[in-house]
Amino acid sequence: MMKIAFVTECDYAVPHGDVEGCDVIVFPFYYKEPVSYNSEIKGSTTFFKTLTNLSKCLKTTVIAGVDTDSYGALRHSVAVCDNGKLLGISDMISVREGDSYVGGGSLRVYETRAGKIGIIAGGDVFCSECIRTLAQCGADVIVSVCDPILDNNVGISARAKAYEFGVPIAVCANKNAMLALTSGELAFCSPKKVTVANVRVDKEYHLVTLRRRGRKQQKNRS
Repeated sequence: MMKIAFVTECDYAVPHGDVEGCDVIVFPFYYKEPVSYNSEIKGSTTFFKTLTNLSKCLKTTVIAGVDTDSYGALRHSVAVCDNGKLLGISDMISVREGDSYVGGGSLRVYETRAGKIGIIAGGDVFCSECIRTLAQCGADVIVSVCDPILDNNVGISARAKAYEFGVPIAVCANKNAMLALTSGELAFCSPKKVTVANVRVDKEYHLVTLRRRGRKQQKNRS
């Protein structure tokens, strides 16, 4: 069982009592300004340090969305911190024509104290290949940090993909959060600032056979 706190505002000073005892805390996208890697390295900004300090203080995994600026290349990103360490940053990979973002190059499942967490950013929640890849790589749960949810499409997509690929999908956005179960149902959908939910991470496997035309010839190894 994984206990996840969904925080739908970028309040990194969220009262510890609201999230204490949670394995994972998820924040939506930070939109005030892109975070420059160059500025973070120089120490003139401390966005990632704030997240790592929070994860260390609460002894938990902190996941937060942010636009990152890598020497002019703007990406829609999600940072993952675990017990005081920045494990990595995942970028949205499915970028549409006309978007101002640069697509990321890979997907990643993070090994954390809470378990194996697959990360998707922004519009990747609509990409079946992203969810399939993370599920096949052994993710216990997939965390989607989304743009503001304006209709039912995100919920429909998350429910369908959680059902199809057999992995829960936790969605966090500004003023909205939801949890899609492998049954295809929503455990909850809430605009509350903080919602805490327990997620079952049991892996259940079934044999699926597929009929196809033709016959694969095997070589004799005599």
